[in-house]
Amino acid sequence: MRDALAQSRALDTAGVFATNVADAGLMAQILIGGHRSQHYTVADAAAHVTPVEPNLAFLKTPMWGDVDYDAAKAFEDLAATMSEAALPDWAAKGLDWHRIILEADIARSFAAEYARDGLSPLLRAMIERGKTHLAVDYNDALDGSTRLRNAIHECLSPFDAILTPGTQGTAPRGLGSTGSPMFCSLWTLAGVPTISLPLLKGADGLPLGVQLVGRYGDDARLLRTAGWLMERAGSVR
Repeated sequence: MRDALAQSRALDTAGVFATNVADAGLMAQILIGGHRSQHYTVADAAAHVTPVEPNLAFLKTPMWGDVDYDAAKAFEDLAATMSEAALPDWAAKGLDWHRIILEADIARSFAAEYARDGLSPLLRAMIERGKTHLAVDYNDALDGSTRLRNAIHECLSPFDAILTPGTQGTAPRGLGSTGSPMFCSLWTLAGVPTISLPLLKGADGLPLGVQLVGRYGDDARLLRTAGWLMERAGSVR
């Protein structure tokens, strides 16, 4: 397998696309491998739906105000019977921490490409901002990622997973954009596992991704929960 393009050592995360949760688990297992001390792999977890209803919580996140109206209504209907979890107010700083780390790291990683020109104006602007970030701010952002991970762990303590938007609305039309990444940034910064499921549709008929977030290092549990949610969604449609 070819190496992935390195962008940010602190943020780069390999993910998979699949038609169902079981296939996603199998692909992830192939990519990450296993360890002989692990008797239950992520592939096993994804293939076996938990028989016990998981305890899910709905989390609006600090970006909730950016969610489209019909998307917000769909999520509130889906989560009507769930508990509502919350991150501390300072968690919104995670967006700035993520941006500082990303911009500083791509300024280093893409220095040769920047010198040759040919990059998009958006990427060039990010690199130029990255060159201005102070080392103290970069290191504060790295410390912030650990602080955020601990806050997410505490938020998840009574729950199997938290449910939250994957983006601000439905999938964009065409191939010009994959949509805003802001609803993924906090989880990427903290290094916790997430999975996006096509459970909802917007008013325009396009898919509306439902994101599940799990504990740091507990990918298998998240996949079991995702499998349960997909099976339940299929049974009520």
